[in-house]
Amino acid sequence: MTDAAPIKNPMDEFQTKLAAVMDRIVADGAPIENLGRLSGGANMESWSFDRAGKGYVLRRAPSAAFMEGRSFGHDVEAELVRTAHRGGVLAPEVVGELTAADDMGTGYIMYRVEAEVNPAKILADPPASLVHDIARELARIHAIKPTPDIPIPYMDTAAALAELKKRFLTYGGDRPLVALGLRWGAEKMPPPGEAGRRQPPRRPGGRFRVKEP
Repeated sequence: MTDAAPIKNPMDEFQTKLAAVMDRIVADGAPIENLGRLSGGANMESWSFDRAGKGYVLRRAPSAAFMEGRSFGHDVEAELVRTAHRGGVLAPEVVGELTAADDMGTGYIMYRVEAEVNPAKILADPPASLVHDIARELARIHAIKPTPDIPIPYMDTAAALAELKKRFLTYGGDRPLVALGLRWGAEKMPPPGEAGRRQPPRRPGGRFRVKEP
């Protein structure tokens, strides 16, 4: 009778691969510590970990197939985050990207920003500067000029608004505030051909953070 082969822990393999990625990116030889999956996120994985006294977050899709059909991949997303960071937006600093040879899917690694991200907690006791802070970050985002080296897709604003209205009606159309916003957007839509009609998509997504005092 032979001994049964030991059962491999998928987390051990994941951590080993991540350590190899970090060896390639920062080459400090330090171990991965405190690795854990973060909650939240629309449809991507986020992992938090520490290494050599610094905090990092890996944002990834488990395979390249997961990104098929999307407007752009993680390579473009990482460059957008870098551009925002350089433009003074409170965006995390990207330190490196996954490659096919890493066998971890697609994604990128950022320095971790220690902050509160739960809207319920933020709004339960909002800082006095909250509205100003959000407005400041939006202004910085919109001040960034798109460059041809970042292949982001351009959207037709009228078509995008029509698609949002279609979805809203499909879901019941029972939110007066959303209806008002859609109407306002339609009334303020610039005529075809004017500057600003076709714009690169800009949205903060989950990148806003309220820093701890």
